[in-house]
Parts: sequence; C-alpha cells; structure tokens
Amino acid sequence: MKIVTRYIIKTFCLDFSMTMFAAAGVVFLFDMIDLLRLTSKIYAINSLTLLQIAALENYHTLQKILPLIVMLSTQKTYLELSRSSQIIGFHGIGISDIKLLVPAITVVAFFSILHVLIFNPVGSYCMAKYYKMQKDELNISHPILYPATSGIWFKHETDQGIFIVYAERSIPESEDGSGGEELKGVQVIVMTQRGEFLQIVRADRLIYKDSIWTAKNVKITDREGQVTCFADLPFQFKISFEELSHAVVLPEIVGLWKLPEFIRKMQKLGFQTLSYRVYFWSVMFSVIPSITMLFIGYAFIPNIYNKKRGVFQIVVFSLAIGFIIYFLNGILVMVFVQKIVNVVFGIALLYVFSLLCSLYIYTRYKKYASLMR
Repeated sequence: MKIVTRYIIKTFCLDFSMTMFAAAGVVFLFDMIDLLRLTSKIYAINSLTLLQIAALENYHTLQKILPLIVMLSTQKTYLELSRSSQIIGFHGIGISDIKLLVPAITVVAFFSILHVLIFNPVGSYCMAKYYKMQKDELNISHPILYPATSGIWFKHETDQGIFIVYAERSIPESEDGSGGEELKGVQVIVMTQRGEFLQIVRADRLIYKDSIWTAKNVKITDREGQVTCFADLPFQFKISFEELSHAVVLPEIVGLWKLPEFIRKMQKLGFQTLSYRVYFWSVMFSVIPSITMLFIGYAFIPNIYNKKRGVFQIVVFSLAIGFIIYFLNGILVMVFVQKIVNVVFGIALLYVFSLLCSLYIYTRYKKYASLMR
C-alpha cells in the first residue's frame, strides 16, 4: 500500500503542477491581450512592463480557480490510471477507491496549508505592486481608502486639485438626524495638480447628503498662514459615501495574517467588514472546496475505459457538474452569508454542504455514469 500511495502522490503532484502552470499560462495570455488592448494608444510603455503587470495579477486569478485546477488534475491523474487498467488492478488487491483518493487528498491539504502560510502573503504583495504599477504606468487609478490606527485616509483627485482627506471615523447615518452620512473629525489637505500645497481645511464633520459633500464648522489655513472660518463649506468630490465605503483597500492586498487586526480597525472606524471576513474565512476553509472538486473529478473515473462508448460524454458531464457546484457555491456564499450574523458558520455550512453533495455523487457514480451511455 505504501508503494501505491507514493506512486499516486508522485503522479498527482506532477499532474497538479502541469495543470497549474497550464492555467497560469492561459490566464497570463488573456491578461496580456487585455493589457495590449488598454495600452494600444500608449506608445511610451514597453513590453517588459506589460509582462510584469500581467504576471503580478496571475496568482490572484489562480487563487480563485484553484478548486477547478484540482478537479482537472484529478481527472488527468485517475483517467491515466484507469486507461492503463491500474485502478482495476488496485481494486483486485483490495485497495478501495477511498484509499486511492487519500494520496491526492493529502497533496491538496498540504498545498492548502502552504497557500495560507506562504503563497497568500506573497500574493498580497504582488497585488499591491500590481495596483501601484497600474497607476504609475497605465494611469489607472483606484480610489483606495486605508484605515490607520487613529482614523482613515484617502486621496481624491478632481479638476479643482488633489485632496488628501483624513477622518477620525465614518458614521453611516448622520448624528444630527438629517438622514445623511458623514465623516467625523476631518482634515483635508488641498494641493494643485502638480502637488503644490494650497491650504488645509479642518472641520468637525463632512456630511454627504443629496449627492453633495458639506463640511461643518470649517477652519481654513492657507499657505500664508491666514485663517478663515465658515459654518458650512461644500466640496465638489466626485465620489459618493457608498463608493467611498467600497473603496477601502481590497482584502487581497492587506494579506491574510494582517486581516484580523485590519477588520478590528475597520469596525472601530464605522465601516462594513463583511467582505473582509468572508475573504478571510474563505481562504482558511479553502481546502474544503478543493477536496469537493477532487471527489467530483474522480466520481466518474473508475472503469470508465471498460465502456466502449460514452467516455468523452462522461468526462464532460463530470466537468459540467464540477463547474456548476463551484460557481453555485460562490454565488451562495455572497448571497447567503449576508443574511446571517456568524460568517464563519455560514461559510463552513455552505462548504460542507457542497462537500456532502460531491460525496453523494461519488457514492452514486455508477448510476450517473450509466445515464451517459
């Protein structure tokens, strides 16, 4: 049994690596095509920069499709074993299908641990550099808000100049009962498009109501040090409060191990943290969707080559089931988790449910395979 286990682990690792590199190549190709389309009118940018930008985003995409990569790797490994009648031989010496799957499950579990401990932090660094290069090289800016220890910062550019805004906290509903949303304890540094300092604006509150930002109890200090006070002062920001709330730095950039502290800061500052908690626990439980796709990939494999017809149909059918479960699970996570308080319970419940579905299909594969004859 140890020899069989080592053999399957070696074969699956090789197929998993090949599938991963193939998927990375396809993703990289599509990213390059999209970048070439975006930069068709930018003659100053060189090809090496485009290659670097496409490569930086690669892992982020691979992380999303990892369960599908596991399913395709399982199909490749066990189809080859079935075609050479090795699975039949293993059954003949008393090795069950579950025992044949244990080596692949071990590889997937080990890779998931590496993904959480090593690959995710590296991917976060790559995503941060990717967005920076997009802004520097392609002039594609993303309105990013970052919470600090004592408040929140964001940069906003308009035709009137550059505004660097600091606020002590965000309040979804204005405290004066006017129905607006507001930032409290605000300081705004105003600069020209060339980065020259113009003035600093201090205000008790910055309220967003009826598509207009209005500062309350304002004190303006210009570059000469002169101070001017206003009761109300409108700002022509081209961003709504809702857009600002969704402009917080992406969880993929923060990094998995920094996310708990980041979430606590966000909650303290009054921002919604659902997407960050969903991302965190989705990565922590990522081994479950991968094992789910592994069972789906294997469900129709044993003895498939003993059939004179239906091989291609059965493989396509199993891939279709895997895709449906994968995408349906992603949709349910977005919809269902928003309805419950405990995010951990919601994600775990959905993932375990999809795993149970795959186990049911696995135990009934003979029935499903017979339907495809």
